[in-house]
Amino acid sequence: GADWGNHWSFLNSYDSAVAMGQRVASWQRLFGITGVDIDAEEGSVEQSNPENLAAFLAAIRAGAPSLLISMDVYGSPGGRTFHNTIINDHPDLFDFINVMAYTSYSATVQYIESYTKAPQSQWYHPINAAVPAKKVVIGVAGTGNYGNCNPPEYAQFASYVRTNGLLGISIWCFTFQGSSLTSSWYAPHCDAGYHTLSEALCP
Repeated sequence: GADWGNHWSFLNSYDSAVAMGQRVASWQRLFGITGVDIDAEEGSVEQSNPENLAAFLAAIRAGAPSLLISMDVYGSPGGRTFHNTIINDHPDLFDFINVMAYTSYSATVQYIESYTKAPQSQWYHPINAAVPAKKVVIGVAGTGNYGNCNPPEYAQFASYVRTNGLLGISIWCFTFQGSSLTSSWYAPHCDAGYHTLSEALCP
């Protein structure tokens, strides 16, 4: 995540990226995990060679073919060469992208369609070809961000997902009970909106 953007030193070289990918692949056998989320944002990680990130992902794929790989991307792909290289040149190395929109419904749709309806211009196209809707998840803010335990945007997000065939919705963020981590977006007793999402997405 954003707070760990300077902790990806294994991407400094191809060999260390591959070694870390092999290590991550082993976690499926050692710990029974079903997937990994690649949240490489902010800090020095975005100055890394994106081909080293591709080598890391390829090593995970090779060592644990059934492991799901998701990749978090910014709402707008403009100027995001690090992530866009993976989407454009190595689309087989991730199962889906999580578009970190965290904004209004109308702005979120613009963000999503900059991926699913790419390229939107013959002159400017950070994403070269449309990402299939079934490989896209909308990232939305938790209820604590809205001042409303059942934000009307949630119903709009769910309708957009179902109408357009997206994979689903992710929520940022939840924390473990008793955790020292806090977020203004997480309101533990403000969960009506999550019921709205669940009922709309899984009727």
